[in-house]
Amino acid sequence: MSPAEILHRLQEQERRMLSRLLPAPPGRFLRPGAEDRLPDLPVLRRRLPVLAEQTGLAATLAEAAACVGRGEIAIYGRAWSCRTAGAAGAMPLPDWHWDPGSGGHWPEDRYCFDIPFRHVRLAEEDAAAGSAAGEARFVWELNRLAYLQPVAAHACLSGDDRARQVCIAHLSDWLDRNPPYTGINWASGIELGTRLVSIVVILAFLEPASLPSPLRRRLAESLAAHGHWLHRFPSRHSSANNHVIAELAGLFLLGSLFDGLRHGPSWAEAARAGLQVEAQRQIFDDGTGAETSPAYAALNLELFGICAQVAAETRNPFPDPFLRRLASGAAWLRAIGDASGRVADIGDADGASLFFREGPQALYPAAIRGCIAQLTGRHELAPAQVQPGLRHALFGLPAPGVAPADGVTTFPDGGLTVMRWSPDRAPDRAPDPASGAGSGGAREAVLLFDHGPLGYLSIAAHGHADALAVWLHLDGHPVLVDAGTWLYLGAGDWRSHFRSTAAHNTLAVGGADSSQASGPFNWRTQAQAALLEVQEAGASWHATAEHDGYVAATGYRHRRTVRRAGTRQIVIEDVLVGGRAGPKAEAAIAVPVEIGFLFAADLDVSAHGEGWQAARAGQAVLHVSGAEGMAGNVVRGAKTPPEGWVSPAFGERRPASRLSFRGAMRHGGTCRITLTIE
Repeated sequence: MSPAEILHRLQEQERRMLSRLLPAPPGRFLRPGAEDRLPDLPVLRRRLPVLAEQTGLAATLAEAAACVGRGEIAIYGRAWSCRTAGAAGAMPLPDWHWDPGSGGHWPEDRYCFDIPFRHVRLAEEDAAAGSAAGEARFVWELNRLAYLQPVAAHACLSGDDRARQVCIAHLSDWLDRNPPYTGINWASGIELGTRLVSIVVILAFLEPASLPSPLRRRLAESLAAHGHWLHRFPSRHSSANNHVIAELAGLFLLGSLFDGLRHGPSWAEAARAGLQVEAQRQIFDDGTGAETSPAYAALNLELFGICAQVAAETRNPFPDPFLRRLASGAAWLRAIGDASGRVADIGDADGASLFFREGPQALYPAAIRGCIAQLTGRHELAPAQVQPGLRHALFGLPAPGVAPADGVTTFPDGGLTVMRWSPDRAPDRAPDPASGAGSGGAREAVLLFDHGPLGYLSIAAHGHADALAVWLHLDGHPVLVDAGTWLYLGAGDWRSHFRSTAAHNTLAVGGADSSQASGPFNWRTQAQAALLEVQEAGASWHATAEHDGYVAATGYRHRRTVRRAGTRQIVIEDVLVGGRAGPKAEAAIAVPVEIGFLFAADLDVSAHGEGWQAARAGQAVLHVSGAEGMAGNVVRGAKTPPEGWVSPAFGERRPASRLSFRGAMRHGGTCRITLTIE
């Protein structure tokens, strides 16, 4: 930590201790009659009927409301524990502090900062069995309250009083069980900020003035406490990643929409300025999300976008440079995605979104592109296929956009090169940018090559040790993939595995990682990568990059060239360069290396001819050959040590085929591997 951050942490700890001894009563931050001035966003009520008529969303909302009314709440694919409050037959309500991994409970009567949620560790046998005890992200997702948004929307759309009473009961019970500053749901600013977004949406659909007066008063006090806590304990220094954007968004929405707050205008003004600063910091000049994670880039864009849309609705719009920055972020998501809207899972992803998610997690970035397209007037940024959702009641439903043109695009700030082409198109046939299939309606290949930073800020919290990795999508389906995330705090050593070099499509020297992890969100060392050359001439292209992650241990730099050879072949050449004793001496010194390729879970990989073949449901997809002098092997779903796993969604872990080539390399020696699209 820098001296400035150390001082900040000491001051923060002092404020935490004082707030425990002398907690601020929420009423202190409210104006008289605050319960009659709760946040409202009438545009949601106004646009919802039109959206439902255009899209058929009403049936989805009704189904979601019925499930919640029966106590059927699913968080990350897990059925949440509910309890029946009051007399027999009363409404089932969530167990707000339940831990789905252990079946136990997070403490709900302790001061929030006394709960050590970051330091829970599983026994190895529990982690291997797939337990998730101590994974705070599960309980936090429930308490963001997004699951109530469709219930409130259904009540608004249909006049269903049962759905309305479900919302009132859940909100009342949440307030009872989560008093200000107590329990795990007050321990992290990003949770408060994202929960405020949900509460604003829920209140807008329910119409705040029609709620019972006692509930309105309690909501006012809780909202004031949220704002006070966010203002008092902001994320700073190495913690100022996506967390600070969520905190600023929460303060902006409160200050802009809640007239009953004494400090609301000053909170909104400061948050507005902060959001503009963070947009410049966390969206690079080339549009890349600073955390090198498409999922978090999309979440940040949604936070920024909601604030910008609310500002426009309240006739105080954000300036054009802010909106242009958001458009550049959406353009990056478009450039790295395939025609179906899917993007490669690079780095961490925890399934977060601000509005209730109707579609699969893989299409979330595409949905946010559509919202930013509407907000900025850049309609080409929208996905080719739009999945209707509640967020469109705020942003409006975008028209289908267009797919990016074929070719090579490099993002120098984010360190990513994107290669897009049609495997079946003759080299002299011009692509059709308007085609949803990528090139004149033909097949589509999208290859990504990473030569960028590990992550954002000093801790690079959501980065993976994936220097010089590649990702490949064919015809809208992932083929070569990132291992994903699985869990954050409840995974034990598995967290390290999913972030390791061996879980990515790149080269490892001596079984080491290119960047060395230190805890679930920190790194002891960070590889520095650089693009050396990228050339495109008609249908031919290649890119070369290198990184220094193994220099300290071996003296070698890893250099990789990715080259297109014809319309269906990709050649990957790996070289070790340098060495402590100089090139001549090192030419005789061999070091053990492993070059791995992790395939999507729905692909089977087996030996085929002189190479290896990946097939989906018996249909050949990709052939891998080369790596002369190295031994090839396929592992799927091994637990000790972990190998051959992917996490397609947070909290979900599946066996997947990992093809690896092991051998030895010397200075200047080249390992050449050819990928042939079937």
